[in-house]
Amino acid sequence: MDFRKKIFIPMVTLVIVGCVSVFITSIFLYNRELNTSMHEKNNVAQMVAEHEIENMKENARIAAMGMAGNHDLMDALVRKDREKIIDISNALQTMSRVDYCTILDRNGIVLTRTHEPEIYNDSLAHMPHVKQALNGKIESYVAQGVTIRLGAYAGAPIYDDNSNIIGAVSLGFRLNNQQFAYEIKALTGCEVTVFLNDERVSSTILHEDGSYVLGTKAPEIISERVLAGESYIGELEIFGRELFTRYAPLYGVDDEIIGMLFVGYYTEEDKNKIFVFIMSGLLITLAVLITCIILASFISGSIDRWYKRTMKEIEKANVKLETAVTEARNANATKSIFLANMSHEIRTPMNSIIGFSELAQYDDIPQKTREYLGNIQDSAEWLLKIINDILDISKIESGKIVLENIPFDLSDIFSHCQSEVIPKAKEKGILLYCYAEPSIGKKMHGDPVRLRQVITNLLSNAIKFTNVGTVKLLAVVEGRTETSTTINFEIKDSGIGMTPEQIARIFEPFVQGDDSVTRRFGGTGLGLSITKNIIELMGGTLHVESTIGVGSKFNFSITFELVDDSVFIPPPKYLVDVYEKPNFKGEILVCEDNSLNQQVINDHLARVGLKTFAAHNGQEGVDIVAKRLERGEKPFDLIFMDIHMPVMDGLDAASQITRMKVKTPIVALTANVMSNDIKLYRICGMSDCLGKPFTSQELWRCLAKFLNVEGQTTVDKNRQSAEEEKTLQKLMVNFVKENQNKFADITKAIEADDIKLAHRLTHTLKSNSGQIGKKRLQMIAATAEAYLSEGKNRLSKEMINDLETELKLVLEELAPILAAQQAGVSKYEITCPKKIKEIYEKLEPLLKNKDTECLNLLDDINSIPGANQLASQIEDYNFKLALETLENLKKEIAAGHE
Repeated sequence: MDFRKKIFIPMVTLVIVGCVSVFITSIFLYNRELNTSMHEKNNVAQMVAEHEIENMKENARIAAMGMAGNHDLMDALVRKDREKIIDISNALQTMSRVDYCTILDRNGIVLTRTHEPEIYNDSLAHMPHVKQALNGKIESYVAQGVTIRLGAYAGAPIYDDNSNIIGAVSLGFRLNNQQFAYEIKALTGCEVTVFLNDERVSSTILHEDGSYVLGTKAPEIISERVLAGESYIGELEIFGRELFTRYAPLYGVDDEIIGMLFVGYYTEEDKNKIFVFIMSGLLITLAVLITCIILASFISGSIDRWYKRTMKEIEKANVKLETAVTEARNANATKSIFLANMSHEIRTPMNSIIGFSELAQYDDIPQKTREYLGNIQDSAEWLLKIINDILDISKIESGKIVLENIPFDLSDIFSHCQSEVIPKAKEKGILLYCYAEPSIGKKMHGDPVRLRQVITNLLSNAIKFTNVGTVKLLAVVEGRTETSTTINFEIKDSGIGMTPEQIARIFEPFVQGDDSVTRRFGGTGLGLSITKNIIELMGGTLHVESTIGVGSKFNFSITFELVDDSVFIPPPKYLVDVYEKPNFKGEILVCEDNSLNQQVINDHLARVGLKTFAAHNGQEGVDIVAKRLERGEKPFDLIFMDIHMPVMDGLDAASQITRMKVKTPIVALTANVMSNDIKLYRICGMSDCLGKPFTSQELWRCLAKFLNVEGQTTVDKNRQSAEEEKTLQKLMVNFVKENQNKFADITKAIEADDIKLAHRLTHTLKSNSGQIGKKRLQMIAATAEAYLSEGKNRLSKEMINDLETELKLVLEELAPILAAQQAGVSKYEITCPKKIKEIYEKLEPLLKNKDTECLNLLDDINSIPGANQLASQIEDYNFKLALETLENLKKEIAAGHE
């Protein structure tokens, strides 16, 4: 072989090997790039389709808002002019460019459908967007409808001129028509199909014969996965053609999966490209191949960079969206919590101001000081009424007032209303006349609390604006059937009267007759607005007639269902007078974990002749009731149940006692007295609720609902004041004893991440500090309680330091009171073993039964050497531990006697 061949053969071989290697590599790279491109195209098509659906929902929502605000449509609805409604809705649909529009009345009944005019009078109240609209909200969803199989729905309320909801508009865009699918295909170049569940309702894909594939179903193995929340990506043969497909869930209301969204990309063209590329590669030179590889690498790198950049932007947008949704949900929850906390936190100090002002007037004080205290009490009650009005109007506007439906006696309501307003009427020298036509043999069903609020508001207004003459309250039966009765209520006065212009404005919130009314008589202008709304919720209408200088008349009629009077045994009724203390007989169980609270309620009950038994938690209360039941003993006459207790809370305890078929009424003893709280208490078997803190009269009224009044005693103000002072001294002594380690317990619970315990400890500290008049500590503890709510610790270091500092100051201030009490505990000693044994034998059954009469033996127990711990445990109402200590003391006596 010559030198040329030696060079040529290796060169040819090298060229062939190089060309083959480059060719195979180029085929591999090209195929990979095609697969990546198909994935990208499907991803983009999926995002475009989802974005278009979101746009439809938003556009539908905007269109619904605009259409609901059309005054012509409002007028037509008020006049119930269906023909006019049809004309207006058709015109508005055309202007709004939506696919369909439905107009509904206040009850969700269809008045007209622009897309199906022959179908109406059916109800769409069950559809989520309609339900939200009838509740005053504007929402949009993807959902299945009555006449529209699948669409982007939006609903909005239609209001009249008085801001009352008179109907709703429902409109949107179809997802089950071909136009939607072809628009997405035009934007992305991919085939598109919309599924309702697993059925094709809109598609750009055709059968082999050229007909649409509508009505057919997706492969079962794919639909099961996608309808369960997964996505599916892969190559499939669909109706004879190969597609690279992507199936994704289609979400409706509350993220419920109602269908699927399909995008697909035919692979025939890509496979043809590979064949062409192979053929071309056999003809092109090594340089072209290398250039193509470099170019392909550059393009793929650009595509890859663009994709990564886009995905990062999408991820950032998703994070922002999730944050916004979380913030919105937290804000909504915060509003509800704020309403409950505001009611609780404002009413508690206001009740304390009213209570202490009332108690202070019992002392022997100068007349001028008594007048000042009376003014403070009147102003505080006025402010509390304003606060209650503001809370009521906010609940009315948000639609959160729910009426009860329980049996009641109208004469009881009149009696209560009369007792509330008669002091003011007597003060002004006005004659108050009340009459209710009797309903023989029947009781009425309704909401007695709200009815009483309405009548009291109207009576108070009548007395406020009457300086001389008469105020009358009448209730007359207008009509009656076997199952219902219609009562007309009339409140008439001889007051200042109103002009027609004033009458037209008085039912608007924050509005009175004129500015001079506010200056002369005070008030927020909310009472009549609240009264009118409550009457309308009850199904009535408030009417007013008035003449300047002659007087005013308010009247309304309400229909109540009737029930047999014999079914319900009414409790004894007693009208509480602040100057007459009622006396009762009976045994009361008090379930309360805090000894200060136990002392307060037990002292109050003892003053009206009741015998009390104590339980430190719900479980202990359940056990005491169960033991009585087992022994066949007489049940308690009444049970007071705290809500927040360790071991078992009051709700669980009340539920268990109710399941025992015990007929004893249970009264919730708590500071949480919002309407939703009271409803929960009743669900758990509680008959009533007594708010903390309470006045003597409030406790007496509560007792009178369930116990017979054996008699009544005129209140000796000086004696009552001395008793209150003695009780306060006891509370202060017990406060110092119980709270020496309270701050350490709170911080220990926080460090152990037991936020529930820390929350309960701060709640107890807040309650106890309020009872002894330490308002600053009460406020700081209330703040700490709020920041430990919902199982989360949001306390700052500064808040913790403030709580520690203020608690130390209060304990140091009260320490001398404890020292003085301890120094004077026992002026004599009982050393006779026989006498000591008699005291212990008398004490033991009382402790076993948790009978608070054991407190009457404290002086004797304090006089026994070595029994100080026993006395302290009894003072703390820790009867279980006291019983153990007593056993040890008895053993010591027995051993010494031997």
